[in-house]
This record gives sequence, structure tokens and C-alpha cells, in this order.
Amino acid sequence: MDRASEFWPAFVGSRNDLYKQAMTWKEQIAGAFGFGTAPFALHQSDEDLAKEAIRAAKAEGATHDDFAREIALYARKYVSSEGILRERLQRDSETLDKLWNA
Repeated sequence: MDRASEFWPAFVGSRNDLYKQAMTWKEQIAGAFGFGTAPFALHQSDEDLAKEAIRAAKAEGATHDDFAREIALYARKYVSSEGILRERLQRDSETLDKLWNA
């Protein structure tokens, strides 16, 4: 066992089966927000994660509307103001459209 996995068992090469499971596209969506209240795919690293989640969603047969619904559900967990949520979902929808059709 290498030194890193001795201290941080979640790293690649770990024997922990939990980390060997592939994430579903729905589970990957959270990573595309950076943190709970951030817009969808705001930074390059978030956009890269969003593209991977979109690729996985398409491979599983999910539609654009399926993906948009999951984005909205995620945002609702963190944004309680309906006005702010509406603006946020509009922006997130525009970003999704751009990435979905890329």
C-alpha cells in the first residue's frame, strides 16, 4: 500500500469498494455546481464535470429535459427565494443548452 492511501483511503488504488463504484449522471451533477449555491458550470473545472455528466446522461438515454429537471432539483436544495431561483434556473438553463449542444 502506498503512503497516500495509508492516510487517505479514498484515493485511487484504495481497497475500499465504495470508491470503485461508478457515479450515475445524476450523482455527477452536484460536482458541476462547485458548491451548493454556485451557478451550474460557472468555472472551467465545473464545466468539465458538467460535460462528463452530460456525456454519461446521453449514454444512458437521458434527454435534455431530464437533465434540466435534475439541475433544477439540485438548485432548489440551496436557493429558497423563488425570484432568485427563477433567475438562477434561467442562467443554468442557458448554460445547459450550450453544453448539451456542444
